[in-house]
Amino acid sequence: MNSKNAGRKPKLQAKKGDRKDQQKRADDFKNAQSGLKDIQQNPPRYLDATAKSMWRFLVSELTKGDLIKQLDATELELFCKQYSIYREAVKAVDEHSVVFPIYKWYDTGGGKMKRELSGMGKNPAVSVVDSMSRQLKSLANDLGLNFNARSSMKMASNDADNKDKDAQEALMKMFGGGAK
Repeated sequence: MNSKNAGRKPKLQAKKGDRKDQQKRADDFKNAQSGLKDIQQNPPRYLDATAKSMWRFLVSELTKGDLIKQLDATELELFCKQYSIYREAVKAVDEHSVVFPIYKWYDTGGGKMKRELSGMGKNPAVSVVDSMSRQLKSLANDLGLNFNARSSMKMASNDADNKDKDAQEALMKMFGGGAK
């Protein structure tokens, strides 16, 4: 295993009191980001309405921390399109349920047909919802759209940092470590 990449994700925004290597990494990241073109505010024309709406929302939020650039547009586009597909599939599940009846038709003679329930089938949209959920989760992590990703990028508030310290102290006391 590469020891440079082992363990926690690196902090991308250091604060006063962080280790020198963390501060250097944060400074290097800022310098690298400063040379990149800002992401376009308007979504690509070929996205549907749901994807465009998600693009506008995410760009407005992600540019606040200056963590997204034009270089990230493809990944953001993928997220927005996957979200749109996810919403369509959820709508299909809502309209047609998770399962549906499967009937067999029998000729009863004289040109008359009779149907008989032979089982239940899974709505294919359920598989789409499952697949899109997993892909959205992965893309959200890459884009910093969930708590764990934001905290690893050091976008979480100082309040969250204080709660983490309090929790660590409580665990240390519980297991007999720390100051007594």
